[in-house]
Amino acid sequence: MNTNGLELRTNLRVVNLTYSSELSDQRTPAFQYHAFLFCQDMRMFYAKTRYADRFFDCGVDQFTANPVRIHFYLVFRGTDLDGLPDSVVSVIRRFGDPVYYQMYLTYLVGDLLVLPEKLPEDPSVYPTNITVLPTSTMYTSASSSLIDTTPTPTVTAIDTPDGIMLILYYEVYNLTFTYDLRNPESQTFLKHKIAVCDDLWRWYMGSDSPFRIIYRACDLTSFNNDPTGVTFT
Repeated sequence: MNTNGLELRTNLRVVNLTYSSELSDQRTPAFQYHAFLFCQDMRMFYAKTRYADRFFDCGVDQFTANPVRIHFYLVFRGTDLDGLPDSVVSVIRRFGDPVYYQMYLTYLVGDLLVLPEKLPEDPSVYPTNITVLPTSTMYTSASSSLIDTTPTPTVTAIDTPDGIMLILYYEVYNLTFTYDLRNPESQTFLKHKIAVCDDLWRWYMGSDSPFRIIYRACDLTSFNNDPTGVTFT
């Protein structure tokens, strides 16, 4: 296989999370909620570093107990190690908010307080092949399905102290509206939210994107019925 990327896998201790059965299943709202916020911050952190052009993706594999740890991976473009194995600790220390918690100096990533100086061993690095999907559709990685939307959204722009927030609404052609889509904490809602925001991050933060310097974050706020549509910021 021709490789064009590197996958870095490691884990960190989490001090403010009580392990439960929900954290053992990637499909639960609790797992997806913590994973989404964690990776959202890791993307923003790396966007401020010399690896910004190379950073491609983040994902959470599992949470383990005794003590609670988050096991995750980061994917980078290119095959040059260039300090990547050591970057996790330094990036979190530099950009995560420091918080003293029960005598620990921790750092906030998403909603998790982690101990980046407590890496059990050096991160594992594997060659991988990065496939960039066409940007004309939204890919739902969790269900291997495509969400087809109207080509032109309804857009509202709002000035905020931190910049401009765009509220976009698309009609969705191939999604059947269900009760789960009314609940932002449901497994179905979170699955689509993570997939949509992951894709938007990749597109806007791509090396050839004119928006990579100003793009900050994404949030899927609601699904609408009759016709089925999606609103996100």
